[in-house]
Amino acid sequence: MVINQDEILNDLQPQNHGVNEVFKRHNQKLYEENFNKYKKLIFRLSIFLGIFFILGSYFLFDRSKVNVVVVEGTDFLTKDYIINLSEVSDKSIYYFTIPFLVENKINKSEMVDSVKVSYQQNNVIKISVNEIAPVGYRYVDAAEILLSNGSIIPLKSDYMSFLSRVPLITGFFEEESEYLLIKSLSKVDQEMIENISEIKQYNFDYDPYTLEIFMRDGNYFFASFYSLELINSYNLIASKLITTNNCIFADEGLKVAYKKKCPWDEVKSQLEYWKNDNGEFILNKYGDKVVIHYLKDEFDNYVLDENGNKIPIPVNEYGEEIGVLDKEETQEVIEELPIEGELLPE
Repeated sequence: MVINQDEILNDLQPQNHGVNEVFKRHNQKLYEENFNKYKKLIFRLSIFLGIFFILGSYFLFDRSKVNVVVVEGTDFLTKDYIINLSEVSDKSIYYFTIPFLVENKINKSEMVDSVKVSYQQNNVIKISVNEIAPVGYRYVDAAEILLSNGSIIPLKSDYMSFLSRVPLITGFFEEESEYLLIKSLSKVDQEMIENISEIKQYNFDYDPYTLEIFMRDGNYFFASFYSLELINSYNLIASKLITTNNCIFADEGLKVAYKKKCPWDEVKSQLEYWKNDNGEFILNKYGDKVVIHYLKDEFDNYVLDENGNKIPIPVNEYGEEIGVLDKEETQEVIEELPIEGELLPE
């Protein structure tokens, strides 16, 4: 019996079809399971790619950049200086400019007390600054700026713009006098500080730390650390003066200021000054000529030597008195003199 091959294949086709259906359904099930398994991931990836595409397109346009940086509250610091500190420019991405990060950068300046950065409409970044006002500058080993909060900072090029608005300060190197000066200047109106050209110490007998203040209009103002606040009324007093080079004194007790003869005009014919071996005047640490003081007894009378001359209290090369005696020691010196000291009323 001869079997036809075509007949055999035809008989097997229904069986192959059934097997194929089984595999087909199995593959479909695997596909559905895999799709369900990764459906959330695919969905999230699609969203991420969509957002990335949108943001990428947004950043290509100028509307994503900072339009303008507005600086408010500055008086002594320039706006360019603040903007440079902030590192914000028209190339910065507006929403990538994080306010508190920008504030931290600006707060690094010694003259910034506080700062607030905020978003504004039309891609504007607003920077509001509270400054620490300078009250003067001086030269020690290097140039320094004295601030109203008591800080002393180096003078750098960024601060040169306001240097002409604050006075030059000479002296006051001791920690206490430095502190008292800054504290007293912090009570002076800023407008008045800008009218002061120079501040230094004047050595009066009653107060060796008197403030000698040279005003920009050519007059002088003398005050203590505690009466300097009276200089806020200077313009009212100066408006009544006809000439310049006047001296105005602040009275702490009476809380008034008045015109008086300048001290250098009073002492020319009354005081004697120490000179060195070369005939040059001896100057103290403030640059003033050193006045000769004479020895007195416990009754405040001058002590005379054997020739009837007053006995000067010696000074060193810096103008500092040496061998200054109290009343008890003065009496002992009188008793030890070769010839009894004669008392001369002042």
